[in-house]
Amino acid sequence: MATDADHPESHNTIRKEACFLSRVQGHDNVVKFHGVVEDLRGPCLLMQLYQPRDFHALLVNRAPLSVAEIRFFGRQLVAGLSHIHEAGIRHCDLKPENVLVDRGMQLKITDLGLAEESSVVSERTAGTPGYWAPEVLDGKVHSDKVDVFSLGVIFHQMFSKTRLSITAGNVVKRPPKDYLEGVTPCEDAKNLLVRTLAVDVRQRIELPELVKHRFLSCGVCPQSLPDSAFDVAPVFDTTTEKHARNSGSSGESSGALTRKKLRAEESEVRGRESGTRTTSGVKAYRVFVAKEAVKERHWAALLAQVQAHIRQERRDLQAERVELRDLFGSDFRDDGRDDQDCSHKEDDDFEFPDWVGRGGGGKK
Repeated sequence: MATDADHPESHNTIRKEACFLSRVQGHDNVVKFHGVVEDLRGPCLLMQLYQPRDFHALLVNRAPLSVAEIRFFGRQLVAGLSHIHEAGIRHCDLKPENVLVDRGMQLKITDLGLAEESSVVSERTAGTPGYWAPEVLDGKVHSDKVDVFSLGVIFHQMFSKTRLSITAGNVVKRPPKDYLEGVTPCEDAKNLLVRTLAVDVRQRIELPELVKHRFLSCGVCPQSLPDSAFDVAPVFDTTTEKHARNSGSSGESSGALTRKKLRAEESEVRGRESGTRTTSGVKAYRVFVAKEAVKERHWAALLAQVQAHIRQERRDLQAERVELRDLFGSDFRDDGRDDQDCSHKEDDDFEFPDWVGRGGGGKK
């Protein structure tokens, strides 16, 4: 467990944060909360104990990150924040220091001490300079887009390591003209930064739209990263990257392929019923069937290789059992299972056959 207590004058803040944390449980990218306990200091939050490292330390060690890593971490941040917004809560203090890094490089959003209800009309100035939105610094009415701006600042740090100074001081500044120079030439990445870091809140992207943004939904994205990625850049499989890149560029999901097949089949059926076949429909259907046949042959060949390998392993295992039975005789206990216990103790009364250890043609 990890405990979080504050000064006596902040007891109400602790209780409010506990209420917010209890409402956002059940998501992989939100800190796990166990409840509140009272001691002589007052209320204490009980949360899952993670490794003592946060996303800020990762950016200090590694940034700028590769595009695949940015997509990997970006999806987690957007997913966790979306879950918080769906619970009717506005974080108001999203920054790398408030994002923990768990095993497998899984991100956990934490610290809802400054959070507020999404339905509350607020003009308060709360958060961290540099990460709060321009409307917060200007004392204007807030919306959930304040968290989107904070996400944009974090994304820019992942790309360039430097933190933008749009709201770092007491005056809102326009983004410098060269703030995209250190970013990868990927146009989708630049579009994401421009739309999340828009000073005008009306031009800033909505979070539901950000979830579907092309930079996050298409392209290379690993399923997981090793813990060593906290300090050392991971090495990705080039074959997997190429396949993912091609899949992302085409933008066709399994549902899209299914719809394409149905359209081709419908065109073929209509042509047969009317007595006239459309050239495009017939061609599309035949091309689709040919591709599916190639895939089926490929997987059939792969399945045959796996089955042959399993049969060979079983034959080798059976041969080893026969050899052990010949070697140890009645002392060999074989129940026919692969997970049998073959361990022995040093004080077991066991005598090897006379030929064991002798020179000559005995078995070894």
